[in-house]
Amino acid sequence: MPISSRKCEGHSRARALRELSLQSIAIAANRGLVTIDYDMGYFRSNAPEKKPPALPERIRTMPPAAQKIGFWFSRMSVHQIASTLRVQF
Repeated sequence: MPISSRKCEGHSRARALRELSLQSIAIAANRGLVTIDYDMGYFRSNAPEKKPPALPERIRTMPPAAQKIGFWFSRMSVHQIASTLRVQF
């Protein structure tokens, strides 16, 4: 398919979905999910940026241990791992 034909196809889809996009943005603005800056011609999300939770000290020491166990168990079958840990999968 020639590039000009693909551009035309994309443009026609964009035009077909323009009304739905406008309605979606209007609903988001009415619900306070986005802020529209009419002067600059853009909108942005109002969702607060969340910081990842701080890990407790007891959990910070686990990754090296988990890597070590993963290395040990990487050479074993699932049955052997279950038997070693005395668990059922």
